[in-house]
Amino acid sequence: MNNLDGNIRERAIPGVHQAVFNKITKCFPEPKDICILDLGAGEGAMSKRLASAGYYVEATEISEGRFQVNPVPCHCLDLNKDFAQLFNQKFNAIVAIEIIEHLENPRHFLKNCRQLLDESGILFLTSPNVESWNSRLIFLKHGRFQFFGDVDYQNNGHITPLFSWQIEQILNETDFKLLHRAGLNERFVWHLAYSYSGYPPMTFLIKLVLWCSLGLHFRKNTQGATNLFIAGAR
Repeated sequence: MNNLDGNIRERAIPGVHQAVFNKITKCFPEPKDICILDLGAGEGAMSKRLASAGYYVEATEISEGRFQVNPVPCHCLDLNKDFAQLFNQKFNAIVAIEIIEHLENPRHFLKNCRQLLDESGILFLTSPNVESWNSRLIFLKHGRFQFFGDVDYQNNGHITPLFSWQIEQILNETDFKLLHRAGLNERFVWHLAYSYSGYPPMTFLIKLVLWCSLGLHFRKNTQGATNLFIAGAR
């Protein structure tokens, strides 16, 4: 997590908030009259960034009192439940940064998101990339994906790992059209991969060579610890 203005934290891998913000400003270069809903906003790091840029922002957060950005309105909501009907307006954009992996039913969540977008609206969605090189190496050793170990499950609420093809399929099923997918934090971090693997150095190197050889045939979506999906209302 990154600290932003002291106590406001970006609840994501470094660089994710900036990357999403850059995409939003590219899609909506003129912030006037653009309404954005920030789902699962945490302390409000993205909401503050968007509001400071001139966008109208509303937010949701499950933990009452966590959101710290005034005067952005924040609704205390459980995104596992129906939430679309609780709003009296449609939004030009919805931001869901590192949220869907915490939820019990991704389809239910995206159906509600679709109901809240206007006909030209855009969804900005991120989720851990379980197909990344680091994640594949961890799975090879432990049978668990990166960010979905016991600690992540118990302490961080990461309960739903999703492959990129699954998210793309669910988007299609919930009346979205995929506009863009990208892996964020592209660099393969060798020392982290070694640390996570749990292997002795020589075993790790042998496994890595074998895995990279296989990787020549399985290169799709291996880059980036986080997936960014940009989808339009269909």
